[in-house]
Amino acid sequence: MFASVFKLLKKYEDKDGFALEAATQSPLDSLFDSLPKETLQLESYSYSQNGFELDVYREEKWSLPDDRLLLEAIVQRRGRPSLWIQNGIWQDPGIPELQLRLTQARNQIAPCFDKVGRIDGEYGMLGTGWLFDENRLVTNAHVAVQFCGQSNGSEVLFEIQEQAVFNNAEQPKREAQFCARLDKLLAYSPLNLDIAVFELKWLEENRRPGYLSISDRQVTPGLDVMAIGYPADDSREHQFDLLSNFEGDFEIKRLSPGRLMSIFDDDSFLHDCSTLGGSSGSPIICLDTGLVVGLHFSGKSESSNRAINPNKLSKALKG
Repeated sequence: MFASVFKLLKKYEDKDGFALEAATQSPLDSLFDSLPKETLQLESYSYSQNGFELDVYREEKWSLPDDRLLLEAIVQRRGRPSLWIQNGIWQDPGIPELQLRLTQARNQIAPCFDKVGRIDGEYGMLGTGWLFDENRLVTNAHVAVQFCGQSNGSEVLFEIQEQAVFNNAEQPKREAQFCARLDKLLAYSPLNLDIAVFELKWLEENRRPGYLSISDRQVTPGLDVMAIGYPADDSREHQFDLLSNFEGDFEIKRLSPGRLMSIFDDDSFLHDCSTLGGSSGSPIICLDTGLVVGLHFSGKSESSNRAINPNKLSKALKG
């Protein structure tokens, strides 16, 4: 069913590109809406297992308390593609204005790519992480909890309990050589900032790529940004959106352009870069400066994504 949608999608992409705004009605939207109700009902059932329901018009009805942000999310279904990176060059988005904007920022953003990597555990990919100094990596606490646990029964102290590795390849394979092991858990903050910090143990033969710098300025709405990460196939998102924004290729390094939408609170801001599960821990980077302005950690589909602001992030990493 969705294979036919993908073929039509590529046809439109090759012909006209994706220069469509979020409010623009695409012929593919009517195609999706014409799919058999059984398909939507099955998707609705899948969604309900994750704490919310999906009606036939693809409107999410959250049943969890406080309308919590739980997803790495596709916020805008048009105009926010996630672009694979190959040999340090990103995929043409098919949107001339966006390609021009990225090209203008090439000198600032291209050096950021190899500082970001995939975190793999013993049984598969866990999330995204990035270097903020020569030997230290930051990701989300909800990524770290997959391989870290309480130390000697303590509710406060945590430690690495299963092997996890850092691989900054553009298309990493789990059986291939990685860059470094996550050797020691230095900081873990699951309740407020969703941050985990690790010391790395590098393989001797691997080149160390340097690290990303964090902005010392306050972020402002409207700022052009990008997320760099490894989005994974995510059953919580609509299959149509996965095909149109990610082309069915997952767990590879991608650049997801977007904008800073608004300030959420003293700790975080909202952005509209397209993300999925696997994007957790991605840096949010300013196109104009190449500096990190946030740590992505959550989102709500077709609403907003959320990231920790640079001031809070810097303080947490210095602590």
